[in-house]
Amino acid sequence: MSALPDWLARRWYGDTPPGLVLSALEKVYAAIVGVRRLGFHRRWFKAHRVSAPVIVIGNLTVGGTGKTPLTIALVEWLQQRGWNPGVVSRGHGRARVAWCAWAPARRRARGVTNPA
Repeated sequence: MSALPDWLARRWYGDTPPGLVLSALEKVYAAIVGVRRLGFHRRWFKAHRVSAPVIVIGNLTVGGTGKTPLTIALVEWLQQRGWNPGVVSRGHGRARVAWCAWAPARRRARGVTNPA
């Protein structure tokens, strides 16, 4: 692991206190998020509604936390109960910039995803 990712990982997972720089950045980030949330609450920003139920699977840790296996298990569970789920992935780590659509041949599920 290179120096910067190692340095950040020690602080992220709590082995080392974040220090002044990261503490200051956290306050700036919290302020930006707070203004954004206020904007949606006061309807300064438009929320996009969809006509289907939405489940979001994610967290702040990238890789190795079980998001993909959970997604697969949830899709299979929903399909067994008669649902036709679609999956949307931001495509972290992929080479292509454009969105990719997929529809498995043996299933009717359709969604947007991008395998890396």
